[in-house]
Amino acid sequence: MKPEDIIPEVPQGLNEARRADNKLLALLKKSLGFSFYAMSILVVVLFWTSRERPTTITGHIAGLPDGELFISGTFLDDFGEGSRRRAGGLDGVNRLGSMGFDLNEIVEIRGGRFKLILPDDGTYLMYLFFRELFEDDKHFIPHNSGLWFVVEQGNRIKITGRVNSISEGLSNVTISDSRLGRSASRLNRDFASLQNQLFEIHKHESREEFALFQAMVEDGNIENMNLGLAQREERNNANLELLDNFIRTNPDNPLSAFIVAHMLPQINIGRGLNDRLPPDSIVPYYHILEETARNSIFSNLLNAQIESFKRSIIIREAIRSVVVGSQAPDFTLSDVYGNPFTLSSLRGRYVVLIFWGTWCPPCMRGKPRLKEIYETYKDVVEFVGVASRERSVDTWRETVQRLELPWANVFDESSMVSAEYGVVTFPTKYIISPDGTILVRGLGFGSGALLRELENIIER
Repeated sequence: MKPEDIIPEVPQGLNEARRADNKLLALLKKSLGFSFYAMSILVVVLFWTSRERPTTITGHIAGLPDGELFISGTFLDDFGEGSRRRAGGLDGVNRLGSMGFDLNEIVEIRGGRFKLILPDDGTYLMYLFFRELFEDDKHFIPHNSGLWFVVEQGNRIKITGRVNSISEGLSNVTISDSRLGRSASRLNRDFASLQNQLFEIHKHESREEFALFQAMVEDGNIENMNLGLAQREERNNANLELLDNFIRTNPDNPLSAFIVAHMLPQINIGRGLNDRLPPDSIVPYYHILEETARNSIFSNLLNAQIESFKRSIIIREAIRSVVVGSQAPDFTLSDVYGNPFTLSSLRGRYVVLIFWGTWCPPCMRGKPRLKEIYETYKDVVEFVGVASRERSVDTWRETVQRLELPWANVFDESSMVSAEYGVVTFPTKYIISPDGTILVRGLGFGSGALLRELENIIER
């Protein structure tokens, strides 16, 4: 039997239909293949185009006089690690307040409009300072002349607002991002909302009121002065109440972390112009924050500030308690070779404890003379150098080796040991007795004074 006897004959019309279908399918495959190829190219082009488009800040503040706008930014991705500190112009570093600004720029304002293009390299905390709102008056800078917000890589930030009068400053501020889906968008809306409330509190804090208060002080008019102080205290209390309420009602919000890290330490309290909230009143707010706030983009800033607050509290207590006649606090730190060194291991010997830093010019200048004193007394006195507030362990280790410092040298990475000794001035030197009692505490005193003290003690 032949194959054609088994397989029925396919009608001619059906064969033609199949051939037509095959041609259509081939055409579709070719078309789809081209479309997929073209779409892939389009996606890649759009991706790289979006990456190469710069991060920009544009603004329109209605009623703002023509002049200059100061823009500063702190790189948040590695805040406190030192790797982003730069030099010069837009890439400059200007240590201001509680944080260092990694970039600073002056931008012209014309018709209330301004624009700035930023480096596309990460997340920045930005501060805009509208210089024209205080007209170069160095004695009065209203609260309503600056604005905080966050910029992420690729953001197109747009700022709007109004200045009804110079004395009232900013109001009705909005901060938006033309690129949707950015985590900074919600945060900046919260920034704008909170700052608008602060602006409302301070809008009556005019320079005329400030001048009047100054006149009250000069004239000695106690009644008017008390009235001015009471008004200032009312505003300061309103500030604190607003920030306190925001943290307590939004413990998971990243902005609460920023308030704890920066805004609370900067606000005035009571009736003072420069009376700040003490660190031991700020640290408890850290424990109110939830993990989402603690681990937000402000985590590095927050942790650095909390550690600083804790050190401040420890230093304040140490200045009162770590005095001549008290026991020297014991500690264990790593030496140049990474081995643990414990102060109490030197019991039975006199000890000169030197707090210093490679960043401290007086500390560095005093090393040659210090080496001479060490050679004179090394048989009866142990020297220990404690490096604090260093930004690089490698720099410290290289300096110790280059200067050939012959005594024990240890690295106080957290600067907590220097805090426990109440060190606020560098260099600071302690002379400790064989039983661990502090005999001499010298705040920055030179090698000559150290030599005289050692002579008096050893020759007794």
